[in-house]
Amino acid sequence: MFFPQSENGVYTVVKKAPDERTDILPAQALWIDQYSGGILHRLDPTLYTAGDVVKLWLFPLHSGEAFGLPGRMMILILGLMPSALFLTGFIRWRHTCRSQNMPQSRQEASRATKESHSL
Repeated sequence: MFFPQSENGVYTVVKKAPDERTDILPAQALWIDQYSGGILHRLDPTLYTAGDVVKLWLFPLHSGEAFGLPGRMMILILGLMPSALFLTGFIRWRHTCRSQNMPQSRQEASRATKESHSL
C-alpha cells in the first residue's frame, strides 16, 4: 500500500496474485481517492489484452525471475557469453598476429610439422 504524498495524491494498493511471475511488478492494483475513498482506477489482469500479457512477461524474462533458479542461471550464463566471446576472439587475434610476425622459415617448418602429423 502506498499513501498519498500530496493534497492531490491517491492511495495505491497493489497485490501479487499466486500465479504471477514477478514479485516486483504486481498485476493487480487499485487507485483510491484519499478523501472520498472511491476507486479511481482498477488494474485487473482478467481484463488484459494480449499485448498487456506480453508486456507483463518482459521483465520476468529479462531478469530470469520467470522460471525460478534455472531461469536465473540461464540469464547468468547468457550474460557472461559476450565476455567469453570477446576473450576467445582476442586470443584468436593474438594467435593470428603472432603467426604473421613469425619468420618465413619457421612458418614453413610449422606447416611441414602439421602436414606430417596429419598423415
